[in-house]
Amino acid sequence: MAKLLSIIPAGRRAAAAGLLIVHLLIIPIAGIAHDIYPFDNAQQQAQFNKLSHELRCLVCQSESIAESNAPFASDIRQIIYEQVRNSKTNPEIINSLTEQYGDYIHLKPDLHKANFLIWLAPLLTLLLGSSGLVVIIVRQRAKPC
Repeated sequence: MAKLLSIIPAGRRAAAAGLLIVHLLIIPIAGIAHDIYPFDNAQQQAQFNKLSHELRCLVCQSESIAESNAPFASDIRQIIYEQVRNSKTNPEIINSLTEQYGDYIHLKPDLHKANFLIWLAPLLTLLLGSSGLVVIIVRQRAKPC
C-alpha cells in the first residue's frame, strides 16, 4: 500500500487514501444488496426480475419498481418476493396487485374495455378536431363575399 501511495503526489495522497477506503467499504455493500432477495433457484429469480420490471412504482410513476428506490417500490418488491417464494404464478401475483392498486400498477397496461376509451381518446380528439376544421373551412369558402 505504501508503494502504491508513493506514486501519488504528496498533496493528493490523503484524498487517494480516502477514496480507496470508500471503495473498500462500498464493495461489500454491493454484494449484500444482491442477496436481499435470496431465492431457491434461478427460475424464481428470473420470475422476480420479470415482475419487478413490469410493474410501476406508483410514487415515481415513470419507473418500474425494479428501478425505484421509493419505500412503496420496496414494499411491492417484498410482496412479489414472498409470493414468488410461495410458488405463485405471474398472473396470480399481477392479479393480486391489480386488485389492490388498480390497473395503473402495470407499467404497460393491457388494452381492455375499461381503458379502451383512454387509448382511443387521442385518436377521437384528432378526428373530431380535423372534421370540425374541415366543416369551418368549407363553410367559409361557400359564403359569398
